[in-house]
Amino acid sequence: PWPLALLAVLSGVILLSGIKPLFQVRSLPEWFSTVSPRDFVLTSLIFAGCVLVHELGHAATCMRLTGLAGGIRLTGFRGIPAVAADVSTVCLATSKGKAMIAMAGAIFQIAFSTILLMSHHPDIQIAASISILAAIFNAVPLPKSDGYWFLRDLFGIRLRPRLTYVDSRDHWSDFVYGYVLILMTALFCWVLAHQSHKFWMQAVEIEQISMVRSIMLLAISIYTVVVVGLFIRANCRLLFDPMHQID
Repeated sequence: PWPLALLAVLSGVILLSGIKPLFQVRSLPEWFSTVSPRDFVLTSLIFAGCVLVHELGHAATCMRLTGLAGGIRLTGFRGIPAVAADVSTVCLATSKGKAMIAMAGAIFQIAFSTILLMSHHPDIQIAASISILAAIFNAVPLPKSDGYWFLRDLFGIRLRPRLTYVDSRDHWSDFVYGYVLILMTALFCWVLAHQSHKFWMQAVEIEQISMVRSIMLLAISIYTVVVVGLFIRANCRLLFDPMHQID
């Protein structure tokens, strides 16, 4: 069926787009240790622009399919500052239209960031690489992510992660999703913990960096650990509390 074909194509494109960025961000702690304040601001602004393109993708697709779309606001997601487009009119779209609106943000962001990745400026490449990996993470069907809403609307199923049988509403897909969620959570936490360790080691082992930069590296390391903790807590509530639902 075409939904499976669409899912396969999108998954392939998204995964392939992350190969080069994955190698770029491996040197992120080293880059942060040497980047100038001017280049750091430039990189941050470019990344913010990529995130804005993501939300414009949601809004533009929603406007195209429903004729209405709201503004873009600042928000947060599990300890991470974020922006979100108001696409509450998504309820006016068909289920396939809702799936398109959900995935439009990641597609817009990856396309825009891939263009930036062609630049020879290292700071632009770093920003574009982080942006692509952020879009890929958002496309993974973790609870309340764009990837989750995409799957739910594309196939018309409401995934409720389960490890054991709870009630008659449980479906085999809930059990598959529950165990896949454990694997995705473990992978995400390992990646962040690894980066947190690298930031920490950069701060305490390299003697030639300034005290201010060392403090910033330590702060990033600690903040990363906090994000991991919030992520684990949220997913454990979904897995082990039958009364806690995604939506």
